[in-house]
Amino acid sequence: MPENRRGSFAIQSDSKPNYYAFRVFMGMPFIFELRSIIDWTFTGTSLDVFQWIKLAQIQADMYIAKCYNKPYMEKPTGEKIPHVTKGALGCLLTFGVIMLIFGPLLLFSNINPISKMINTSNAALDFKMQIDMV
Repeated sequence: MPENRRGSFAIQSDSKPNYYAFRVFMGMPFIFELRSIIDWTFTGTSLDVFQWIKLAQIQADMYIAKCYNKPYMEKPTGEKIPHVTKGALGCLLTFGVIMLIFGPLLLFSNINPISKMINTSNAALDFKMQIDMV
């Protein structure tokens, strides 16, 4: 990569403190865009400002992916995931998906022990429509 577009000093290392500092930096509104525009202003380039911001965003996404995938890169190729981990995580995720599906149904149904039964004896509906022609 050319010397004038190496990126932020925060992404020179994929250590945990750098990763978390970069995530905080990216989470602050408009700071990333401001830094990208200032970099573009003072760097000799043939890109327009929108291409420059897109390049910076791609670089940031690749850095986050590199940090996120670091444990996978350190794992030996072909090493199986232990059955205990698969079983525990699989059961937890299955329970979570079932709760996402059936949780609202149970929360608002009569099966819920904290809900109170509302007995409706009658109901009425009034409907009026007025059209003014001016």
